[in-house]
Amino acid sequence: MVRHCMRPRPLIFMGMVLWIAGTPPAVSQEPPSEDRIARLVRELGDDVYRIRQEASRSLGSLGELSRRPLERAAGSEDAEVALRAERLLRQLAIEDLWAGNTVTLPDHPVSFVSAIESISRQSGNGFLLQDGLSTYRNIPIECDGKSGAFWPILDEICRQSGNSIRPHFNAKHQGLSILHHRLGENPVAYAGAMRAELTTAHRSFVEHIDYREQASDVEHTFQIQVDTLWENHLRLIAYQNQPEVVEAVLPSGSSLRPIESSPGNWNLLHSNLRQLTATLCFEPPPVAEDRLTKLVLRWPMLAVGDMAELVLSHPKPGDVYYQDDLSLTIESMQSESGGAYRVILRIARDLVPPEPADILLVENSVELLDHNGHPFSTESSRGSFVAETARKTILFRPPNQEAKPAMLRLVYPRIRDIRAVEFEFRDIPLPTGGPQ
Repeated sequence: MVRHCMRPRPLIFMGMVLWIAGTPPAVSQEPPSEDRIARLVRELGDDVYRIRQEASRSLGSLGELSRRPLERAAGSEDAEVALRAERLLRQLAIEDLWAGNTVTLPDHPVSFVSAIESISRQSGNGFLLQDGLSTYRNIPIECDGKSGAFWPILDEICRQSGNSIRPHFNAKHQGLSILHHRLGENPVAYAGAMRAELTTAHRSFVEHIDYREQASDVEHTFQIQVDTLWENHLRLIAYQNQPEVVEAVLPSGSSLRPIESSPGNWNLLHSNLRQLTATLCFEPPPVAEDRLTKLVLRWPMLAVGDMAELVLSHPKPGDVYYQDDLSLTIESMQSESGGAYRVILRIARDLVPPEPADILLVENSVELLDHNGHPFSTESSRGSFVAETARKTILFRPPNQEAKPAMLRLVYPRIRDIRAVEFEFRDIPLPTGGPQ
């Protein structure tokens, strides 16, 4: 067995912290001067602990304004300054995971397609505009140089053009498709890189008759369905099966009580998915109540980022590789018919969350390449999780008949973060039909 220790990179963040999206640290009303930021950076190394702590809190509240000074401070010869600067940069990196892109429309009217292509270039979010995947109405859009978050800008473009968006994700085509269909009046909420909409509200009455007891009753149920989408850069890998209902307020001021579902179990999310759906069950409101004035949901999710690579030249069975907190063991590499190779890997991390522990099965990606750097295609992949170790079996097909494995590339995250993403909806129509 050969053990390889790769040169480690500074580990950014592997702890699990619960944050509420939409409530970042407060930022002062007036941007601080460069001199004040420089003073705060110096105070990170002050002899007095209280001053060091206050400087850390103040710099943390500045958000993006403190990034460049902190990057310089991270290389300080003062160990205390460098350590505190690195911790603050970790916080910024975590915020980057969840932040939405800002886009700017042209300052003159353009076609719908031109507007979509513009925000796609700026945000990195893909659209499927080719025939067969989208059917859209390409008319002029009034832009006026408007700037804003990606999702609200996209919704505005769709409203003007009479189009709507749909997720379309599979192995061959991944992106948002456009349909010539008027954007509905669905209640919508935004949270950083995420967009949520309420798609249906369902009120039903079912009458039950017990012939033996000569009795009958009517069962009244009420449900709301919510769908979520997110931008390409947000790498969600796990979510709890149900969001928490924080508030559901009726015009009368009373609250709509949710019917508690099973405890929030974690579900793994595979990379070809970009949509989540949940059904919220409530104790039915009176039929006369025709709307909710406010609905607030919190949905715990887990995202990863700062993806690192472990590149292995001429990997052999039995070899073990180390980088950061990760260990990778090549359990076997077997050639099969047609030039295929079946590779079995064992992946372990020192820093993993208590749950969902089996995220090791989905947070990594593995690629096999030949001597020319051409990738093998992945025909199948399956995994199991035993004793805090992920065991992945991958069947690779060669790019051509002469191709032989020369390199294996493992991509893994150096940041993980759990966040209860908060969505707030306003003025939600409710069905008011009753039994006839």
